[in-house]
Amino acid sequence: PVFTTDSKDITKALQSGHADVGINWYATTQWPENSSVVDALPIPEEYAPKTPLLLGTLSYSAHPDLAVEFMKMAISTEGRQVFEKFGFEPSSQNQRP
Repeated sequence: PVFTTDSKDITKALQSGHADVGINWYATTQWPENSSVVDALPIPEEYAPKTPLLLGTLSYSAHPDLAVEFMKMAISTEGRQVFEKFGFEPSSQNQRP
């Protein structure tokens, strides 16, 4: 077995042949740089419930206004389309920063 620290390393292990299978975020299989080298086999929700992607700002952020602008863009129609394009499912929640 290969143990890694993040989703990028899981994909690298698959690409390099150090692993034959991995458990990773579905969205990473949809990224252009990964979609041609990995296949997704979704895990049934009863074993891997869907969880929301949460965005927030840090109290010590160097650029809190930019963080808020990014969050506003992310929950906009255009932002949601970008997230969907890269494998993230839209949420029914729409909380403004």
